[in-house]
Amino acid sequence: MKLQHVLGGARALSHLERYVNAETRTYSAASAVNEVRPRFQPASRELCFLLPEFAIPREEVSIFEDALPPKLRSRYVSETECWFPVHPEILNDSSIPHLSEIEAHPSRRMHCVSPMASTRTVYVFREPNVPAHYLKLHLPRQISRFYRFMRYITVEFCVAMSEDLRHLALEQFAYLPESLAMAVGDRENGWGVLVRETEPRPKVSDQRAYIPFFALYGKDVDRPTDRPLLAQLIDASGADPVEFTFTKLIEPLIATWCHAVQERGIILSAHAENVLLEIDAAFNPTRVVHRDLDVEVDPLIRSRRGIHTDFHKNRIDIDVEASRAAIYSLNYDSFMGHHLFEYLARTLQQVYGSDAEALRSMARTSFHRVFQEADEFFPETVYYYKNRAGRSEQVPLIDTGKKPVWR
Repeated sequence: MKLQHVLGGARALSHLERYVNAETRTYSAASAVNEVRPRFQPASRELCFLLPEFAIPREEVSIFEDALPPKLRSRYVSETECWFPVHPEILNDSSIPHLSEIEAHPSRRMHCVSPMASTRTVYVFREPNVPAHYLKLHLPRQISRFYRFMRYITVEFCVAMSEDLRHLALEQFAYLPESLAMAVGDRENGWGVLVRETEPRPKVSDQRAYIPFFALYGKDVDRPTDRPLLAQLIDASGADPVEFTFTKLIEPLIATWCHAVQERGIILSAHAENVLLEIDAAFNPTRVVHRDLDVEVDPLIRSRRGIHTDFHKNRIDIDVEASRAAIYSLNYDSFMGHHLFEYLARTLQQVYGSDAEALRSMARTSFHRVFQEADEFFPETVYYYKNRAGRSEQVPLIDTGKKPVWR
């Protein structure tokens, strides 16, 4: 993909999400697994597919909100009913609780939706008088290592996180709000859908474009000879490749991740699929945009800050089986370090012959400068998932015995 095409709005972002990803899923044996039918996967050559939705009486639906735009709310919620989307992959699946009850209600076909990189998140093509948005759908099929449930407690939690992150103030930080959730059933066995906005918070006045971090180093399947977008950004800036990659990408990621931990006890899941690079019209990186708010929370930090811990899931030492040290290492050492930073460093090596260790050293220095209390929370070694998959949202974490190279 050519850099100038990144400024092409929603269609450009859709292409980045779906097709500028060759050779990016090599970080684990499970990373390329996808049980969803090919026509619903991001790699499909179909522009979109039709998403069914069902008119469920409002009293049968739990609704969670975080200051979403009124026109977006009215698209799904009225005084008498909620329009509840269901992924076509799971229609008529009798093993899914409440699905037969949902399907008994009147239905309609929505306008086309396009799968994003995660498969279960889809972009809703613009409808009249409705802000552009995404839907994150219940999809209990194995994608990568996990079965992608959207439990009642998950959608409730994500909206709470969307509200909580509004308290963070850092120039380089932004996130995509998950500002509406609808769920059927109860917290024990219910499930639902999330509405994710396309405009990051905090809002900015000028036009910006967004590049998923994996697309910075991924090859375009339609134009495999194009230089990586990372290299095109570097060339456009005229900067030193290592200096640019550190100051514009790695350092802001470290800063925003550590800031969320230190200020709110929120451990963002900042792997390459969950973070976007925001650029302005002159291709200057401006902010790191985080998405997917199903993250862990550290009650220890929140209690020290005098912040509530009134959530129903993902609290370390309460709801999470793994240790505090293992969770921190997974998210920083593995998700950010191995799954993202290492790919950026490899790209610099391949394109410019740059020294990867120089980049790692700069990252280590930056990390300990902004997170001076890190030794209280992190282990001496790296933790990662045990090599198995299952219908649990929590796969055990194991000590790999490896020393971290990015912190």
